[in-house]
Amino acid sequence: MREIMLLKSGKNGRSGAPLLPALFFIFLFLQAVSVAHAANITNLEDFAYGLPANIEVEQNALNYTPTKITARIWVSNYYDNDLIVYLLKKEDDGEWRAQKVLGLVQPGGSEKYIVYFEASYAGKSRSSTQYAVVATGGAVPLGQYFDVDENWGEYEKEQNRILFEGAQVIIPALAGFIIFLLLVLSEWAYRSKANSKYKKEYTMKTFFLPVIKGKDIGQIIAGVLINPLFWALEVLLLIIIAAIIAKSAQGENVAIMALTFLGALFMPVVYFALIWIYNELVEKMPLRFLGGAFVWGISAAVASLIINSYQAQALSEFFGLGSAGAILLTTAVIAPVIEEVLKGLGLLGLSTHHEYCDTLHGLHLGLATGLGFAFVENWLYFASKTDPLQMGIGAWAGIIIYRSFFNSIAHACFSGTLGATLGWAKEHHSWGKLSAVIFVPGVATAIVLHSIFNITAIMDGFEALSTTFPVYRYNPTMIITLLSIMVVLLIGATLERRHGRRGIRKYRTYKEVKKGK
Repeated sequence: MREIMLLKSGKNGRSGAPLLPALFFIFLFLQAVSVAHAANITNLEDFAYGLPANIEVEQNALNYTPTKITARIWVSNYYDNDLIVYLLKKEDDGEWRAQKVLGLVQPGGSEKYIVYFEASYAGKSRSSTQYAVVATGGAVPLGQYFDVDENWGEYEKEQNRILFEGAQVIIPALAGFIIFLLLVLSEWAYRSKANSKYKKEYTMKTFFLPVIKGKDIGQIIAGVLINPLFWALEVLLLIIIAAIIAKSAQGENVAIMALTFLGALFMPVVYFALIWIYNELVEKMPLRFLGGAFVWGISAAVASLIINSYQAQALSEFFGLGSAGAILLTTAVIAPVIEEVLKGLGLLGLSTHHEYCDTLHGLHLGLATGLGFAFVENWLYFASKTDPLQMGIGAWAGIIIYRSFFNSIAHACFSGTLGATLGWAKEHHSWGKLSAVIFVPGVATAIVLHSIFNITAIMDGFEALSTTFPVYRYNPTMIITLLSIMVVLLIGATLERRHGRRGIRKYRTYKEVKKGK
């Protein structure tokens, strides 16, 4: 809680003073107060109870956050000296600290002060903050206590009602649309005739039981990444991590967890569907590859969460950084490295498969990996670091919409650059054998883009704190730039493919492929 406004009115024992001397006196008084604060010569916290003051605090129920609580303070001066009146607050550590100077009361006079306190919901139904009005001018500072109580019971009840009623509509709508979209994609993929290198390469049998005999280690790794049994293990890991976070952050608020889950998943699934449709129109890569890339992005996000949780504390201790410095270093440098390398390892594994053979394929798989990562990162962020009651439901919904729309695009673009780089190397056979080497500049580019994106988010955050009406400029500009880069890559890769670099394969048996026929 903080004090945001002070109004003053009153009457003094002395009257008829000339205007100019009075103004001059006020000027000197303000200068003296400033010097006193700078030199810290007044030990206000050692005040004695007994200040002649009357204090009234509005204790109405609070119905929105943040809101104002009004305190009216009347101070009388029955002494021979001027009284300088201060407002003190008792902090969490039990110490009294001066908040502001309320004004001056002349001998025989009285003053009325109106102070507005800004109260914000902090997760508790009731809370109380102790203040004191303290005056100096006598032998010892004199003061009087008062409490500012916050009753958020009605606010919690109303906000939970809105959340519950909204969840009853939004959860079925979002879940129904996502399930419908996934069923359409599955049916489309089942009926689609993908280009394959040998007959019966992409069937329901090979989907669950991929052919291993005669394949090298790279092909086996790629086969594992596109296998639904491996997907199930990856999703199980996500469920375990989400359950731990839900228990520590939101308790048993199932509605909030479900809303944040679907809110984080909705746009990545929509973007994924758009990638699949474009893929079907241009190159017909089997859906299992895009699905494997998306689920790998989920695993990379979970692994990044675990690693980042430990490395932030280790860095803070190693470099002697404060919490703010460690967070800044992690956000701008360390996290982009960890996250892009983990996403890239999955793409590197998929690149060993013969299906991953050109820039367009790599771009699509990179985009899908980033979307899977963004889904998990957003969901865990919404579930553990946001609270609709503290932020307000409108602001909370706004963050979910913004991150789901735009952060999903950003993460897709980061890994899309690496995917396209590996695909380009595979397409140009002289580089294809050096995929592990090409991985380095590709992932470095993704890291740089990711780091710049995070820095622009930090810049927007600082600017928002310094303005009354925050306008986010840097991060949206970066997202538009990333999207423009991806559009150029997509057009170039599509034109290159249509010029016949790959063409439609003739169906052959696996034995024919091994014999080089």
